[in-house]
Amino acid sequence: MPNRIKPSKNAIIYSLVDGEPYVGIPPTKPVTVPVLLYARDSVIEPPTFDMEQVGECTYVISANGYKTQDQDGLLVGSIDGEAQKWRIEYAERHDAYTIAKENDRGVGWVAPTDDERQVRVRVLIEGPSIPPFYPSDELFRFKYSD
Repeated sequence: MPNRIKPSKNAIIYSLVDGEPYVGIPPTKPVTVPVLLYARDSVIEPPTFDMEQVGECTYVISANGYKTQDQDGLLVGSIDGEAQKWRIEYAERHDAYTIAKENDRGVGWVAPTDDERQVRVRVLIEGPSIPPFYPSDELFRFKYSD
């Protein structure tokens, strides 16, 4: 049974890379901040996101007033500019989701697999099978604290 996506003020997003780290925005207050992975043992409470549904499978994802956006291939949260819309699609084979740009579904969130912590926005790799296969760094799951 898939973990259904829903509009929420308290969505917890985590990656399927090793350790299933949380996705979050640091508590600093500049205009633009990086969206990072946080090891589960490094936080007392998981970071949460607001998931505003704006279309079928399409969401604006924000946290603490910071809207997630692609900025030169890096995922950031910004208080400036228009909110980016993300298409969240269920990957049945993995019981997880891909998060892609609304108008370019071949480009989406990719978790770093090296020492970097910032989530990237780049071309998604889709394996030629039915249902499609995706690498773990392109897959995310959602939990809700409400």
